[in-house]
Amino acid sequence: MKISRQQLRKIIAEATKKANSFKKVKGGKSKAIKNAKYGDPKKRKDLKDFLEDKFGKVKYCNTCAAYDISKEAIKAGVTAKDKSLAFCHAFGFSCKATNSCTGYTEGGPKKWE
Repeated sequence: MKISRQQLRKIIAEATKKANSFKKVKGGKSKAIKNAKYGDPKKRKDLKDFLEDKFGKVKYCNTCAAYDISKEAIKAGVTAKDKSLAFCHAFGFSCKATNSCTGYTEGGPKKWE
């Protein structure tokens, strides 16, 4: 079976994307805490005020577009089976469903299948 260069590039790109999709960032959580006020909005007034000003109410990680609860994330070990902890693609670490940050983006969670 012959494979064209274009097909080979596509196969390599897809494999690379899957391999790097759950790459944890060294210091990702501390960067999120420092730069995006990551934490529990019930304990961080500055985060709670930001979320209420931007969205009208407090939004949590479990509804963020960067919160990945896919089967692939569970298999990779970056997401808990009960989905209380999932991989955050925005900062590259596993975050709690009940936390939030200023990088919150509506449209989640990710459920790649």
